[in-house]
Amino acid sequence: MKIAATVILYYPEKNTIQNIGSYSPFVDTVYVIDNSENPSKEFQQELTNISNAVYFHDNENKGIAKRLNDICEKSRAEGFDWILTMDQDSSFSDEVFEKYLEHFKKYPKEEVAVFAVNYLPKMFPVVHVPVEVLSTITSGSLVNLSLNKVIGKYNEDLFIDLVDAEYCYRAVGLGYKIIAFRDIILNHSIGYIKYGRSLKNFKLTPRVLHSPIRIYYIIRNSLYMLYKFPNLPQQARGEIKKTMSLLKNNILYHKERSKVIKSVIQGYVDFKRNRMGKHVS
Repeated sequence: MKIAATVILYYPEKNTIQNIGSYSPFVDTVYVIDNSENPSKEFQQELTNISNAVYFHDNENKGIAKRLNDICEKSRAEGFDWILTMDQDSSFSDEVFEKYLEHFKKYPKEEVAVFAVNYLPKMFPVVHVPVEVLSTITSGSLVNLSLNKVIGKYNEDLFIDLVDAEYCYRAVGLGYKIIAFRDIILNHSIGYIKYGRSLKNFKLTPRVLHSPIRIYYIIRNSLYMLYKFPNLPQQARGEIKKTMSLLKNNILYHKERSKVIKSVIQGYVDFKRNRMGKHVS
């Protein structure tokens, strides 16, 4: 099996090079796609230290779905069978990634659309047997490039949020599997953490917050998934509704509360008006 990797950047931070280096030695090529409108020359220079990295940018943010579609097509044309999809803030330890590859090699692959890892061990208990799941996140996933042609492209109407979930739901609907290795832990951050006081017991607890623009996409795309795909399994609908319910933390605890509320309203309005793709302010 020939394996490539891809990471889609947006104004990468200092530890991004180190993150890429955590998996680059284990794959043949790393396609580094920069969605930054003004890419960093310093980052590009540092990236030259990773010998198998192939860097691309066109000074435009085209979102996640478009970039994934382009790189799946390119890597398939270049003879790769699977592609590891990563976020810029995600990484593996050497031992963990080697174990991931061991699991991957042993598992029958014919009907598997995506292999997944454990990105939230506090939520998903570590077990040492593969688990069939309904969906997973982009980061840490190994995507079957031959089945990608059958399943179809990632949904570019969504631009960024729920792109991974929609692809997984579609794959499962066609009879393919999403297999998660819960004992493979991905170092991954979801939003940023702020401690807020509960309205019920007044205790300080951690809350995951997102930028206002991410909240816009979460609201718009969640509504799109719920209403445009009425045949989604109940579990999938429950997952999407749970994601939307978590946004109350952003309204209550976000330092830019007015922008958050505006994003929620705009996301709803754009869904109703069928304004999809990249948000234009």
